[in-house]
Amino acid sequence: MTPFWVFFFSTGSAMVDPPLFSISISDLEEQQQPPPPLVMAAAMMPAKLTDIEMEKRTKMMPVLMGLRESVFQVASSFSCARRTVLDERIKSNEYSIAALTGTLLHQIFQAGLIKVSPTVNFLEEYAEVVLQRNVESLYACQENEDNVRKTLINSIPKLLSWIGQFKNTEVIDIEEMAWAPKYGLKGMIDSSLRVKVQSTKDEGEKIMPLEFKTGKSSNSQARFWCLLLINHKSLVEHRAQVILYTLLMSERYQKTIDSGLLYYLQSDQTQGIVAERSDLVGLIMRRNELASDILKALTLQQLPPITEGSGLGNVFDSHTNHLTSTHSKFLCHWDRLIDLEAKGTELLKKQVWRSHGLKNPINGGLSSIVLDSSHGIPNDKSPKDNYFIYRFVRQDTSRLSEASDGDPSSASPNDLDLTLRSGDHVVSFSKCLRIPGRSSTTHDLLEQVWRLDKDEYVTSFAIMRFNLVQLFLQNDRSGHLRRMIVDLEAPRFDSGSVVSQDPAISYVWSEKSLNDDQRRAVLKILTAKDYALILGMPGTGKTSTMVHAVKSLLIRGTSILLTAYTNSAVDNLLIKLKAQGIDFVRIGRAEAVHEDVREHCLSATHVKSVEDIKIRLEQVKVVAVTCLGISSPLLANTRFDVCIMDEAGQTTLPVSLGPLTFASVFVLVGDHYQLPPLVQSTEARENGMGVSLFRRLSEAHPQAISALQSQYRMCQSIMDLSNALIYGDRLRCGSSEIANRKLEFSGLKCGFPWLEDVLVPSRPVVFIDTDMLPALETRDQKIIKNPLEAHIIAEISKELVNNGIAVEQIGVITPYNAQANLIRHAACMTSLEIHTIDKYQGRDKDCILVSFVRSSEDPTSSAASLLGDWHRINVALTRAKRKLIMVGSRRTLSKVPLLKLLIKKVEMQSGILSVSKKDIFQTGELKRCSQMR
Repeated sequence: MTPFWVFFFSTGSAMVDPPLFSISISDLEEQQQPPPPLVMAAAMMPAKLTDIEMEKRTKMMPVLMGLRESVFQVASSFSCARRTVLDERIKSNEYSIAALTGTLLHQIFQAGLIKVSPTVNFLEEYAEVVLQRNVESLYACQENEDNVRKTLINSIPKLLSWIGQFKNTEVIDIEEMAWAPKYGLKGMIDSSLRVKVQSTKDEGEKIMPLEFKTGKSSNSQARFWCLLLINHKSLVEHRAQVILYTLLMSERYQKTIDSGLLYYLQSDQTQGIVAERSDLVGLIMRRNELASDILKALTLQQLPPITEGSGLGNVFDSHTNHLTSTHSKFLCHWDRLIDLEAKGTELLKKQVWRSHGLKNPINGGLSSIVLDSSHGIPNDKSPKDNYFIYRFVRQDTSRLSEASDGDPSSASPNDLDLTLRSGDHVVSFSKCLRIPGRSSTTHDLLEQVWRLDKDEYVTSFAIMRFNLVQLFLQNDRSGHLRRMIVDLEAPRFDSGSVVSQDPAISYVWSEKSLNDDQRRAVLKILTAKDYALILGMPGTGKTSTMVHAVKSLLIRGTSILLTAYTNSAVDNLLIKLKAQGIDFVRIGRAEAVHEDVREHCLSATHVKSVEDIKIRLEQVKVVAVTCLGISSPLLANTRFDVCIMDEAGQTTLPVSLGPLTFASVFVLVGDHYQLPPLVQSTEARENGMGVSLFRRLSEAHPQAISALQSQYRMCQSIMDLSNALIYGDRLRCGSSEIANRKLEFSGLKCGFPWLEDVLVPSRPVVFIDTDMLPALETRDQKIIKNPLEAHIIAEISKELVNNGIAVEQIGVITPYNAQANLIRHAACMTSLEIHTIDKYQGRDKDCILVSFVRSSEDPTSSAASLLGDWHRINVALTRAKRKLIMVGSRRTLSKVPLLKLLIKKVEMQSGILSVSKKDIFQTGELKRCSQMR
């Protein structure tokens, strides 16, 4: 699920709120023995100081505030800073039954907290619920439910005793996510309580955090100091967490919160933790040190040193002495590239906290939005997907929030779909929205103005680093992958004599629906001993080829992992496999999966136990998952014979590595002549992060490639353009019928002669030159658009529809988001598909209209724009089946060498048409479109 940051603009960030209720608490202050100081940095500080004086005298001022360190990380860094930094950088796929059991106990305890008068039966029933919810993780731990159930049931009496003891306490929230940009901290608080305190020191209500631990502790002074020798590090970490949570909650609730509760289940003891000033100072200093360590790792690839005398140095050497200097250089190089890309994302995150208004959301977010009162505010979760569903609408629909358009990231497919910006946007949350520290009635929520920002990269960089590390482990599979990917050893293929009696080979030769290219590609896959590369040029039927490859491999009884970077690419293949009657398991969130294959998700098959999962996975030979979904617990103990990866030309090398570690042989399917991997950082892109694994291996070993060259999409004239510009005449039409495709009109009638010249079927490729108008681009900082081009595109679209072409068969492409937005408003056709070039990869239409946008008095300034990227131009030219209409300035575009050649080729087809002011002004629409900004 794509995470979102949600902000309102009154008191702070919006979070979620479970039902409130009251239980009672007995005051613990007098029971607690004073623990040893957590830190001694400011123990002698005077008792009364203003906040500013305190920060000056004690160095409490946070540094590197752009980095938001989690409370857990800061607390755990006391024992080993190196481990904490590595945990931040690398997402591990390891599963621990102890950690899982702790998570389940947390969920049961929290359910008891928010239940009015919970009973043993209620908690036992809820234990069954959490076991069912986490059955996939139990499978990954290779643990039987009965053993875990016994542990959970045995803990329920202690949980009930604690809940029953603490009455007159209001549970404000559970799993409350709190952010404190002022201190560079964030954290997830187990429970946020409003307690009634009665003691000699204090009386009244206090808000405080409750931290729940399933480990051991001690309450008596003797036992405390005894355990301190054994478990001092854990005690320090746990106290540190609670103290830092008080700091987060003070910021969140805008009031002083100076104490918290720490409950240990195993020893059934509760400690009251007071946040002393000296502790806060020391913890902020530790946070600053950790932020510095993380920044050094991010920018210098420098980790905190191994603790002297720990013996870990020898362990490190034993796990790395098999690596050559080439391996070390490769690892360091790609680790640095990932860090460069991550730095760019961190800069985007900083903008969220530095912006206090409603404008300019980061990364394609939505600003100035309010809750849609017409749909009501949900009081309960949706029964369909167990989420609270909220609808937001723009507060002022006349103002458009537009993404920047000056670099490739502005054309990113990761932007929120702009078609939603003129209507509503639906967002789901696991808990209901709440305004912290204030009333959160329906009226209160409707009064707020919100901003929605998107965070696509919460874990992807950690997964990339984990994948990279897996490549250099000391085992046979990693060693084999290193030889193929790092050392670039030539891949091996079986000889004909070995496979001559193979029934899978016989199937391929007998399958009449395969053309010669596709047959050779499937044979390449079947004979591969290491890997095979399938170059799928536009419209050549690579998905159908993969279906036949899967069928052939299944004849052998081969187990197959299917993967791609996007859910849509995975599901497109699965839909065709389903049509062939092939069974499979689809791993992923059901709501993100195409409805036609959703029934193949385990969540939709109603598996009830670990045994059910084992049986289901043993039934199928095909499992499908996205490249970043390989951390699923369902894959924890699974290996495959072959991994087939689609979209390999668009996937970065570190992301590609993950799925390959699960299989003995891999197949990469893609086209490195189309869009490369999306890389936000210019420095990372210039240093090679845009080079996919598919491209790396293709250039090293072209003999491993089997190219699909017979295409079934474009007519001859359109295909000739990409052949001349990109493919060197390797593409060919699959049949004469394809080659002679044309738009079909029942009777072409246009209001103006220039429109009839554009639409005439005998001219499949048209370039409309706007230099005679001229149609100059407009600029607002980095936002670039061309109102006249938008008007021309809109007029052509309307004439196509008026002459009988279905709007679903018309597509509009432009390099810039702002231009796409402008064309939408000019065309006024909601079903007309208008996207950036990046979003059109993999799509096709009978008629494609392209708005190049760039047109200026100084045409040389456009040479370094998005139009200089030949990958994007290739995508734009290969989406149309029957008609390709391009609009642009010949003078400006000719300054880009590739586009100059394109215009020359169109001219050879007699496809250049010039429009004048007389042509355009006849429509009477110019003024309206020109005024769009």
